[in-house]
Amino acid sequence: MKKALSLILALLMSVSVLAGCKKDNNNTPVGDGKPANTKKITADELAVNVRGYDYEESDFVFDKPFHDVVKTQPIEWKIDFNPEEKGFDDLNELVNVYYDSDFTVPVRAQVSYDASIGALVIAPPYISSFSPFDNMRHNDWGHGNQYFAVRYYSIEGELLDKPVVTVFTIKNDLEAPYVSFNVKDGFASYSWEPVAGADSYELYLVNKRFSDVYGYYSYFEMRFAETTETSIVHEDISESFGTYIIHNLFFRLSEDEDDAEYFVAAVAKNGDTTSQFGNSIYDRDIAPILPFAVSPNGDDDNDTTMHSNDINQLGVFRWIDMCDRSLIKMPITYHIDQVEVVDLHSVASSQFSPGERFGMYIPYTVYNIGMSGFSIVGDYDYPEFEDDLQRLKDREIDEYKAGSVAPKVERFTKDDVMPDGEVSLTIGEFQVNASNALVEYLAVHMLNGAEYVDVSMLNEASDIDYLLAAWQEAYYQNPMIMMVNSINWSYAGDLFITYGQSREEQARKQAELQAEVRRVVSTVITDDMTDLEKQLALNNYLIDTAEYDFACLEAAARNNYEFFDSSFNDSFTAYGVLINKIGVCASYAAAFKLLADEAGLPAIVVNGYMYGTLPHAWNRVLIGNEWLTMDSTNNDDGGADMFYNIYFNLPDSVVGTIFVEGTEYSMSRDAYRGNSYQYEYYRIEGLFFDESAIAAELVRGLNEDGFVRLRTSYDLSEERFRAIINEVVRLGGFYNLEGGTFLGVIYLEVA
Repeated sequence: MKKALSLILALLMSVSVLAGCKKDNNNTPVGDGKPANTKKITADELAVNVRGYDYEESDFVFDKPFHDVVKTQPIEWKIDFNPEEKGFDDLNELVNVYYDSDFTVPVRAQVSYDASIGALVIAPPYISSFSPFDNMRHNDWGHGNQYFAVRYYSIEGELLDKPVVTVFTIKNDLEAPYVSFNVKDGFASYSWEPVAGADSYELYLVNKRFSDVYGYYSYFEMRFAETTETSIVHEDISESFGTYIIHNLFFRLSEDEDDAEYFVAAVAKNGDTTSQFGNSIYDRDIAPILPFAVSPNGDDDNDTTMHSNDINQLGVFRWIDMCDRSLIKMPITYHIDQVEVVDLHSVASSQFSPGERFGMYIPYTVYNIGMSGFSIVGDYDYPEFEDDLQRLKDREIDEYKAGSVAPKVERFTKDDVMPDGEVSLTIGEFQVNASNALVEYLAVHMLNGAEYVDVSMLNEASDIDYLLAAWQEAYYQNPMIMMVNSINWSYAGDLFITYGQSREEQARKQAELQAEVRRVVSTVITDDMTDLEKQLALNNYLIDTAEYDFACLEAAARNNYEFFDSSFNDSFTAYGVLINKIGVCASYAAAFKLLADEAGLPAIVVNGYMYGTLPHAWNRVLIGNEWLTMDSTNNDDGGADMFYNIYFNLPDSVVGTIFVEGTEYSMSRDAYRGNSYQYEYYRIEGLFFDESAIAAELVRGLNEDGFVRLRTSYDLSEERFRAIINEVVRLGGFYNLEGGTFLGVIYLEVA
């Protein structure tokens, strides 16, 4: 008989509270508040301290994890009662094992009671439902990267107030690959570090199986790639009804929500030996940023018109149907040197009247995703057509202000050296923003430039997905941490951090930043300001004093935003915009967060994508009990005054057509939502008018200043914009106007 692994209840010995959010009266996640007196502290003392802070508790607690369980080895749970005498027919009511941290997919462990030892014996499932197709075994735990044993009753047989979760991992001679996901030219790109002893790798798409009776009950694994390399781009192109080119069908979410959930994971191989599955890359991280097709349904919306008799009504954006079935507006590039006359009935017959036979074919590509298409113009045979064609080209978006690079995440390797002695930390010097104890623990270490963090003292860190999510929040919401290049983690509770600067350089820059933040806030903020006035003042300060680092953006873009030249480090941190007065979006967002913290204005940093695929960072600010989107980077139009403050307090319904939020910036991201229109910049400044009234206001501004910038409906189409301009010409007699529109903002000037 195989020896069982004893699952010891050690609730009194282990620190096992899984925290939620520490709140203020505005439901704003906060940290320690304003810096008080500083003092030295050890990591052990810090772990105890963060447990004493006022964080919301979770619905369950974590016990100490255990590792390297043999694949066929049962687990014992000592109990002081006989389940049959207590009336338990199904022993899974007492304890169950799950593949996922949401406790939705059970392993279907075989649970029995052994009266001779007074224990529940939790044996592997008869057949594991989570294994590569050629590795299915009987009475085997399978190939999960970690498992969650959940105990619902005490050792005396009483229902626990909160279930106790124990994470365990399976022993395997071959390490599992840790896979990173990116989008490259519109396709899913996966990469990983070489695994010692591996000669090949396999990637799987894993679907959750669902039934009305059992709910989510198992996994279904589908291998979609094999390679001997350490990276792969999954190029998936096909045609739909011979008309629309579609990409990434493999990752398209089903319309049936019950069948929609999936994740991607990889295994390493060496002959007949297969590793456990590595980390899971979930559909929520893949589908929103993978393009599926140019949507045929966007012709009448915004400035996305595909076909028209009038070339001036063609749009310079296209609605792109993403793999999560959302629509994102993306800029396009017309190839006006490739135009040709075509038979309308062979390419776009439904768009034109039966009497029209020929049209001008104008091809385009969608920026950054490799998709292509064409527009058709019915009326092209007139002398000024070449000029109008050039004007169409001139309306394209030719400047993109994004640029955010995430630190690299890897598994622990033998090259990571354990530090000698106790890590000494300073607390009280900077405000700490955290939604739970683990986030605060990590943030304090990184604020001190600690290169090693022992997270084993906080049991919730045994869930690696939870640990990495906490680390990301700590990093993004505490901009005084400066630049982090990479982290390495281990199941044993070790975290190694590589910074973009030495600890001494970080301390020097932190001191400079802190002094500058206090100077700026004391200069532009007054005690009688409302939060909205503070927000506008800080936003405008960044616009007036900083400039965008296009050289840095170009360097990041050349490397697909995966890494960059270290000479641009500052341009990704608050130091760039606040001290050097130059930076990319990550610098603007971090700078605003620091200024807002100092001014007592609730704000967070948000990471995600602009136009669906360009890595970007911006902010959300709590105004009027709603977390509204603000993007100082693109509120600054470089002094051109054309689209000034266009992204100031936009509601989610509008900004969601341009930005895709990532999942890593906060562990409580769903709490940050806002759909109010009343605090948007053009409304609070009296510069917003209904479409029926805006022409007269535009004329008034042109007469007074020769230039005007106002806003109307956010979904203003090219056709409706042209109608407004015709009315401006009729009312004001202007025939030499230049200008444009975007997201309802109209700017005009007398040429």
